[in-house]
Amino acid sequence: MSSTPPPLPPSGPPPLPGVPRAGLPPSAVVSPHPVRLEGRPVPGAEDLAYCDLEPLVAEGGRFVAYTYCFSVLIMTFKRHSGIHFIRPGQSGARAAWGWSALTMLAGWWGFPWGPVYSISTLYQNCRGGMDVTEAVMATFSGQQRAAQLMARRPKVPVGAGIWALRVAVLAVPLLLIWMIVTAPSRPEREENRTFTAVTPLENATTQLLRRVSGGNTHEAEDLAMALQKDWQASLEEACAKTPGVKKPAACHVWCQLGSGTCAFLVQMGELRNFDDGSKQRMAEAAWKSAQEVLEQAPLGHPELRLAVALHGKAHFDRLLLGDYQAGHEPVAAGRELPASEASRALASYFAPPVRRPAAAAAPPKP
Repeated sequence: MSSTPPPLPPSGPPPLPGVPRAGLPPSAVVSPHPVRLEGRPVPGAEDLAYCDLEPLVAEGGRFVAYTYCFSVLIMTFKRHSGIHFIRPGQSGARAAWGWSALTMLAGWWGFPWGPVYSISTLYQNCRGGMDVTEAVMATFSGQQRAAQLMARRPKVPVGAGIWALRVAVLAVPLLLIWMIVTAPSRPEREENRTFTAVTPLENATTQLLRRVSGGNTHEAEDLAMALQKDWQASLEEACAKTPGVKKPAACHVWCQLGSGTCAFLVQMGELRNFDDGSKQRMAEAAWKSAQEVLEQAPLGHPELRLAVALHGKAHFDRLLLGDYQAGHEPVAAGRELPASEASRALASYFAPPVRRPAAAAAPPKP
């Protein structure tokens, strides 16, 4: 009798129905070595051996590759990520989000293939990636066994993370379309909002910083335009006398007419380039021009309180306060206030008119 012991039963998962065990690569099925593809570990399967794959795939596990693209100037490149193993019950949304975010940030800019590749890439990732399970399992277990394993695998449901990615991918172009469609009307809405600022002075300052001349009434707008034209010539003359100062850009004027008050705000971005003496001469020239404009309107009267302020890029620099000088009397410069007190002093010139309540109607006589 032979003393050779009988062979041990094979380890590993049982063979699928209709597939003879002898036709499979035994080392691929029962090998306890970690799963590797092209000599590199597979993300998501670092702690798995080849013998662990078939049961997990039969329960819904899958091998997935994601796509991404990026553009460099006018050139666009489309690439595939490494293969990931998604275990049963997982959606792979984290990897899909990462590669899709890269595409949305860097894929659109090439022309003409940037948008084309980006859309196809995002579409593929929103489907959960490219399923390469059958091809990978064919390298481990053979083509016939891989096909039968795929036939037994249940349909993988779409997880919440993938649904969120689909919503985000659809929301981004819709948001861009909305911004493009509403862009023409947006400046008009912003301009309307400036007229509902916290105070009329803040509204006037905002308009000047946007390089808009005007006033709170039609008469005030006409006065602002007249002063802007007259003072621009004085400004160019002052620039010519100041060494190193170029010809200034157009100044902008806001006029605020009130009950017994008139305020002119003159905005000039190059104001900081002048010395104190030049600023003072320009303020006095603006004061003289303001009185002449009021006389020509004619809207000036002896009881009219007048304010003329020079505004730079960020704040007021000069403020003259006084009364309108009627007729052809010599024009006297107003009282100068420091720039730190300008906003507080101008507040009374920009105060909204007080609305008195209507008198109650007399009760009808019996």
